[in-house]
Amino acid sequence: MGGNVRVLRWSGPFHFSSMINHAAQQAQGDILLLLDNDVEITHDHWLKAMVNHVIRPEVAAVCPRLEFPDGRIDQAGIVLGVNGPASQALRGLPRHAEGYLSRLKATHNP
Repeated sequence: MGGNVRVLRWSGPFHFSSMINHAAQQAQGDILLLLDNDVEITHDHWLKAMVNHVIRPEVAAVCPRLEFPDGRIDQAGIVLGVNGPASQALRGLPRHAEGYLSRLKATHNP
């Protein structure tokens, strides 16, 4: 990787929180991308779309739609107060579903 992107290696045992904290401590820029090793990129402009939101002063974090390998939605954001204090939005819907108010087809605020 070149430019403003760095890939960090983790030599300890898998512990998600520790890995995230390690990455945050090493960060030098204005934007920190946390990308799991099992993520498959499916759209060319995914990063630009996310950065366009995270650079807005009223936005603290962004998350893409995540899908299970079989095409069902893992999450399309986190919603508060539905099925508990916090839960995955639209979990289990098929990949090509539109979702509530077309939330699976558009970039939006949760």
